[in-house]
Amino acid sequence: MRRRTIVASLALLALAPLAAAYNVTDKLSVNAVLAGAGQCQRLSEDAGFDDECEGALSVGPEISLRPTDNDGLFMKFGFATGNGLNTNAEEGRLRSPFALVTWAADLEDDVENINGRSRDYLLTAWYKHTFEFRNDRTLGATLGIIDSTDYLDENAYANDEYTQFMNEVFVNGNQDLDKTQVAEIYYRLVMGDHVAPTADIQYMKDEMKEGGDDPEGWILGLRATGNFLTIPLGSTAPVYPIVVRFAHTI
Repeated sequence: MRRRTIVASLALLALAPLAAAYNVTDKLSVNAVLAGAGQCQRLSEDAGFDDECEGALSVGPEISLRPTDNDGLFMKFGFATGNGLNTNAEEGRLRSPFALVTWAADLEDDVENINGRSRDYLLTAWYKHTFEFRNDRTLGATLGIIDSTDYLDENAYANDEYTQFMNEVFVNGNQDLDKTQVAEIYYRLVMGDHVAPTADIQYMKDEMKEGGDDPEGWILGLRATGNFLTIPLGSTAPVYPIVVRFAHTI
């Protein structure tokens, strides 16, 4: 069955700061993002899950090395404590009834035993060489561990779970359900160049393929992001203090 996702967005009070990684030398640059979030869920009575609050902390250092104009090496790491409402690592159970996670960040279970290959904390690591031809034509070849969403998803307004939307449907994710409705609004306050607290509210309603209970409820979140090696904090995309987004997947 073909799945369609209908998304509508509303942005208020637009600001447009730029970001640039901290250059250790003209060939080496580093960047690090520290993000912590707490979320509380209030669910319908038939959801089968408890109303509870959970938090998580994620750190994502990156290293970029360009020994020549045609060669580049990139490594991205992920370290985290806690899984928020996504899972309960100790009990091995989901905390939330929804098919989509409420914070699509690289949390504790995501950065350990990645893809079942006993790889921990190393998210991406690749080497790229660019071949130059006549008439300014180039061909790039990349070898290593890559994240396909870095190449396929170019949505600059909803592709950063640390500074923009938290819900998986607005980042990069798959849906294993018949229908879902998600609405999310966040208010982001940029405090200087390196710290930005964000208040976030989500409404979620799933219709499961297998039948049974269709959970719905509210997710209230408070997130703080610190980017210590980027000036200013944010991304190369415009930053919107108030953003509303709706998604209906069928």
